[in-house]
Amino acid sequence: MWSALKGIPEITQLLLEDGCEKNTTNDAGFTALHLAAQNGHINVTRCLVELGIMNPWVKTPQGDTPYNLAVSGLENGPEYKEVVEYLQMKP
Repeated sequence: MWSALKGIPEITQLLLEDGCEKNTTNDAGFTALHLAAQNGHINVTRCLVELGIMNPWVKTPQGDTPYNLAVSGLENGPEYKEVVEYLQMKP
């Protein structure tokens, strides 16, 4: 979770390769993918989807998907646009 929140794809990849529990959630029900998308971290988002085979449409208890969280960050910078465009292409 920490590497997704901070946007560090190298650590995220190492953790996935080491067999970490990828569907763990924090107290708010966010997965690592929710955190990466919410913070506009495109490289971590890609790593979690492609290497972690994480579902980009999984919902938090509040009904938020990683895609929704990235869309809500669009006014915060161009990096969110990359995340939104990437997640739009995922089934």
